[in-house]
Amino acid sequence: MQKEIWKDVVNYEGLYQVSNLGRVKSIERNGTGKGGRILSPSDNGLGYLKVTLKNKSNKYCYVHRLVYESFTGEQSIKGITAIDHINNDKSDNRLCNLQLISQRENKIKSTKNQLNEPNIYMVNSKYRLILHGKHIGYFNNLLDAITIRNNIIK
Repeated sequence: MQKEIWKDVVNYEGLYQVSNLGRVKSIERNGTGKGGRILSPSDNGLGYLKVTLKNKSNKYCYVHRLVYESFTGEQSIKGITAIDHINNDKSDNRLCNLQLISQRENKIKSTKNQLNEPNIYMVNSKYRLILHGKHIGYFNNLLDAITIRNNIIK
């Protein structure tokens, strides 16, 4: 079992910490009773986990970015590099599962992982069906997702 190590979140030092196992917590502040708890992340709809961090305003932050940036000191550069989930599980935000790759490598990797079924996407080992920009549901197997999609399209 891997030991959990905590580090301050970049730009939120003294307010939030992130662990190498992909958890985010708030830090108790000056005996106010505020903070001191593990945050519950939410899914952004595509499988990536995000948390809301508060300083002077609320900001959604992706957990994988917080982990990678806090532990390595490296940031991804939009359009040039990306923080990649090595095992393709977007909810597995352990430091050992994250790597910085070029945007080109990321595109190639995501293309290889795509299903050859329109409107069906793999998210956290489930098949997600989206039609006309609306989330229809998650399915345990591809055949169920295809059947529902085809019935709706008829």
